[in-house]
Order: sequence, then structure tokens, then C-alpha cells
Amino acid sequence: MGKMQKRVTAIILAAGDGRRMGLSEKKQFLMLSGIPVIRRAVEAFVSCEAVSDIVIVTAEEDVRRTRELLLGLDEKPVNIVAGGKTRAESARLGFLAAPLDTDFVAFHDGARPLISAADIAAVISAAAEFGAATAGRAVTDTVKRMNKDGVISETLPRTELFLAATPQVFSRELYAASLLCDTESDTDDNMQIERIGGKIRCVETDSENIKITTATDLEYAEYLIGRKKDV
Repeated sequence: MGKMQKRVTAIILAAGDGRRMGLSEKKQFLMLSGIPVIRRAVEAFVSCEAVSDIVIVTAEEDVRRTRELLLGLDEKPVNIVAGGKTRAESARLGFLAAPLDTDFVAFHDGARPLISAADIAAVISAAAEFGAATAGRAVTDTVKRMNKDGVISETLPRTELFLAATPQVFSRELYAASLLCDTESDTDDNMQIERIGGKIRCVETDSENIKITTATDLEYAEYLIGRKKDV
């Protein structure tokens, strides 16, 4: 990250209601091999040397519970704040809670519990060089665009396609500038930077960095953890 260590604040977004899981429990609170999903995600950022401090954004009614689930993670400052009604609003509130001397902000989905410290560091390193970077992976399947009738209209060149994941890391100045735009319909934080003409470096990260969205995802995550234990 250059000669001078930059201050990086991880902003972990965990304010969703997890309705697609079809369960009464929110996905960030589900147990994954005996550890809550949100704690696993936070532990990865705590263990990453490139991260200075952490802000967790959760629903107002979940602030206390989240704090209790993270007891013992004292190696780095962890601040838990209430989020908003949309992802974009929660991201903005997390950004406003970051220390004023933060150089870079690293947004991460709280429902991605298997991110590794090494991958976090790789994305931060790329952002330090280019100003903005995102985790993800290249598309290997053939991708088709279909029309409103469900009929294929064209084949997209997969060499130009990239499945964005998190963390998504930006310089503080770049992200602050993006907040001047309407962001409420954004589905990830990269979209804000794209809207103001920012260039985002794509960083290939481990395919195990999955997002827990369905019950099947949770089962697959359990399998991945079990496989590592067997090695």
C-alpha cells in the first residue's frame, strides 16, 4: 500500500431483513458451523492487517444484539450504527460514522462470511494504487441477453464481464463525491463511483466468497467450511 500506511475503515452492511431466506431469523444472525454469519464476516476484517477499524451498519432494533454477538473482538475499534431503509442509505450512514482521518472505506456485505483476510488486503492494495477497487470474479459461463418475451437477443462477450462482490474499496474523497448523486436505486457501491466517472479496478478473489441469500447458500457455506476442516 505504498510507503505510508493508509487508514482503512471497513463498513460492513448488515441491515437487511433477509426475506428471501424464507426464515424468521435474519441471515446475518444465522449460525454457520456454530458461529453467527455476521461474526464470521467481521472476524475476517479484524484479522486483516490492512484494516484499521470497523463500522457495522445494522437495523436499529438489532444494534444491541449485534454488539452482543461480537463480544471479544477487541483487537480493533468496532462501531455499530443503525442503518436506513435502503442499502445506499445504510452505506451512507456507515460512511458518515467512519473516522474523519480515514483514507479509504471498504464496503462489505455482512452476508458474505467467507471472505479471507488475504482477499481483503488484495482489494485494498488495488484501491490504494488506483483509487477504487472491487472484489469479484470473471464470468466463465456463456451469458445471454434475453428480451421481455424470454427470447435470447444476443450473446455477451464474457471476456468483458465481471461478477462484482465485496469488499468494494474507495478513497474517502471519491466516495464523498459520489454522494452528491442520487444513489437510492443502487444495488452496490460501485454504481455510485461509476456514475461520477470513477475508474474501478477489478480484483479476482476466491470463489468461496459467496453471499448468503437462500437456505441453499447456507448449506453450501457449511460444506465449504467443513471441507477446509478436513484438509
